[in-house]
Amino acid sequence: TGLFQEEIMFALVFDETLYFRIDKTTLSDYQRAMSQQFVYGYVDSGKTSRMPYWSVPTQVFGHGPTLREWAERAKVSAFRAKAIRRR
Repeated sequence: TGLFQEEIMFALVFDETLYFRIDKTTLSDYQRAMSQQFVYGYVDSGKTSRMPYWSVPTQVFGHGPTLREWAERAKVSAFRAKAIRRR
């Protein structure tokens, strides 16, 4: 399930895990928190695709203001990616 703002997906929920959209400006925060990248597996072909979404760290869930901040950063990343694709 995707979470959208203005028709742009900034987060997804899969298998009871919340993933936020990342880009080069936020990747290191997720890596430091030992988050996991969302990898989609195609059943028919057995291939996988690494998506630009990373699991929200457990410590972020425990603090509402921090969760909101990370969600806002995910939105910015998603809108930035959309702007780059439009060029």
